Amino acid sequence: MAQTKQILIYGLSTCPYCRRAKEFMNNNNISYTMVEVDLLVGADKDAAVKKVAELNPRLSFPTIKIYDDHSSEVYVGMDDVAQQAMLAVLK
Repeated sequence: MAQTKQILIYGLSTCPYCRRAKEFMNNNNISYTMVEVDLLVGADKDAAVKKVAELNPRLSFPTIKIYDDHSSEVYVGMDDVAQQAMLAVLK
């Protein structure tokens, strides 16, 4: 079955949990888009920080949005519970 949901990960290039999120996606052959907020500049960085704050008011990383035309889920952090929850949503 093809992946129908989109995944957007907001992270930091220096964040070990963000690296873990990327590894998890890669190891499970899950397509995703990664936005490394600390590498952005100017208006792009401001827009990314604003979007993260809308999704996750604590502004912690990674902030992972899984969505399609009908629904949206947001996960903050990357632990075993989050991984299992994401796999369930993606099935």
